[in-house]
Amino acid sequence: MTNAKSQLISIEELIKLFINDRKEGKKELITWFLNNVMDQEAIEQLNADKYERNNKRTGYRNGYKKRKLKTLDGELILDKPDIRSGSFTTKVFDKYSTVEKALNSVIVESYINGISTRSVNNIISNLGINVSPEYVSSLNKDLDIKVKEFLETWIDDKIKYLYIDATYFKVRENSKYTSMALYTSIGVNSIGIRQILSMDVYNSEDGMDWNNFFFKLGERGLIGVQLVISDGHKGIMNAVKESFQGSLWQYCHFHFLKNLRKTMNKEQWKDISKIVSEALMDESLFLLMECISPSFLPS
Repeated sequence: MTNAKSQLISIEELIKLFINDRKEGKKELITWFLNNVMDQEAIEQLNADKYERNNKRTGYRNGYKKRKLKTLDGELILDKPDIRSGSFTTKVFDKYSTVEKALNSVIVESYINGISTRSVNNIISNLGINVSPEYVSSLNKDLDIKVKEFLETWIDDKIKYLYIDATYFKVRENSKYTSMALYTSIGVNSIGIRQILSMDVYNSEDGMDWNNFFFKLGERGLIGVQLVISDGHKGIMNAVKESFQGSLWQYCHFHFLKNLRKTMNKEQWKDISKIVSEALMDESLFLLMECISPSFLPS
């Protein structure tokens, strides 16, 4: 396996982690998709859309019935169309397990290069449903919008601690591999709950890109940041100063120790690493105490 392919796989794993971190939002997205597909099945079976009058109509709708569907993401409550005379048949409940992974891949794919019509068409085909190309194209556009909404949900919690980093990977473009940076932000709220806030792809890692990344977080409601942890990249540091004025900044211990280790041999590192680790622990406690409000301090 080439290094570029290996990098891309690792990026996909990061994206899957981000998506799975938002389980409820993901369930809502999948529920919307399956309900949409069943509505189209009803249109195909009745030869008419809702409230449409034509001579080919074979029946009429009678609202919806709630149906449960067990998935890898938990139980979904779907709206199954009901028909007044006769019965509505759907492949969704019998064949969903065959497309579950594919639907997850489509959501991941949206990060890298957007959702393709072919990917959506494959899911519909594997469900054993016959629909028009126009519907697939329309569903593809709507799914792109829904995925974007899912990725940009409002940040309700006040985030006290913000971890940020960029991971580089190769993307094949015009027969050449180009380097891309996947920006990641992880927030921790005042009661210690961790959540992946955002991930986005940029061409490089400079101050302007990081400012844009932080601006998007602000638009989604990010407030209350008191401590930002990152590596020592100048682009990040400058953007943090501009975007989170008044917040403290800490050099990521992992990156610091990794860089420090490169400056000495194995024997030297044995002694130095203990001293440095103790010093870093003291520094972390000090910074955390600076960020914790009096109401969270023990009496």
